[in-house]
Amino acid sequence: MDTLRDMLEKAARMLVRLGCVLVGLMALHVVLDVGGRYIFNAPLPGTVEMVSHYYMVGVIFLPLAYVQSRRGHFVAEIFTQRMPPLVVAVLEAVVTLVTALLLAFLAWRTAAYALEFTQARESVQTAYFTIPTWPSRWLVPLGLGLMALYALVQALLALAGRTTGGPAR
Repeated sequence: MDTLRDMLEKAARMLVRLGCVLVGLMALHVVLDVGGRYIFNAPLPGTVEMVSHYYMVGVIFLPLAYVQSRRGHFVAEIFTQRMPPLVVAVLEAVVTLVTALLLAFLAWRTAAYALEFTQARESVQTAYFTIPTWPSRWLVPLGLGLMALYALVQALLALAGRTTGGPAR
């Protein structure tokens, strides 16, 4: 199980780095577009489409597994703060398992959509050219699927009584 967790950790780190690269590229792209628009009266065509169909999708979905690995998602403790630690541990394990199952379902469904849009060669038309958008559809099931695997490993370890680190406070 530790080997699997190590592999998931490496994959999560790789995807978060890719997300960071996409943030940088998005910032550069937008700065060049705005600069071109106001300095040279020549904006970069397709900026809105690239930002909305590629950069933002990657920035949102690629780091999900990394955030899960750090237990950095939102935690509401209003109901559990006065419960005994054992009850909280079991409850967190069960909730993490349910989360993993829901994420796996979402990854499966978004992969089906991605396949559908890949087969249709989905694209968006800009003023000057066409941008294929089907490749970005695969970033969603990739991010959700890796997060589901990470949550599943965390839930199984927690149910086995091994600590996986507490939620970020």
